[in-house]
Amino acid sequence: MMPVTGKTFSIEARELWFQLRQAPLQEELLRPVFVWGVGLGTLLLLVALLVRDSGLKRSALVLMGAAGLAVIPYLQLRTEGARRLPPRTDLSAKVTRLRVESRWVFLTLGGLALGTAVFGARTRYGGALTAATVVAGLGATATGLWLAAHEAGAMPISPRPLFPLPRNTMEAPPRSLPGR
Repeated sequence: MMPVTGKTFSIEARELWFQLRQAPLQEELLRPVFVWGVGLGTLLLLVALLVRDSGLKRSALVLMGAAGLAVIPYLQLRTEGARRLPPRTDLSAKVTRLRVESRWVFLTLGGLALGTAVFGARTRYGGALTAATVVAGLGATATGLWLAAHEAGAMPISPRPLFPLPRNTMEAPPRSLPGR
């Protein structure tokens, strides 16, 4: 095992940055946000309501809003990644269609959560906004789990071999992506 030096770390950091710029990998990293981000935010919001902690409530609402609105870059990355990969199966195309058709669930949750974070304490409807956000969070978590189950059925094997393989890390990464 080679000790980590400043030069080795620099090469590894550039390789990691190169890999993170790949659209399929970004899509793969964003996919769990819809289940874990929304689910954790909903759980934190329920805990904040039980312990009556306004800071935790605001943090949970911001987390839910950010996780819900993450559907926008995710769907863009999914279409960009689909153009670079080999032709997809009918089942994979069905899952993509389901994700596009269900984006309203996450967009609604994102807007509702951020609206509640900003206006919830200032209006007399704050309790109703918070309750609606909890219900929307539970629904979005269920929708995210449902989509993840369909995604798992559409991809019986891991899509990871379709990503660019890491290069030999002893050489510097290229300055631009191939094909650009």
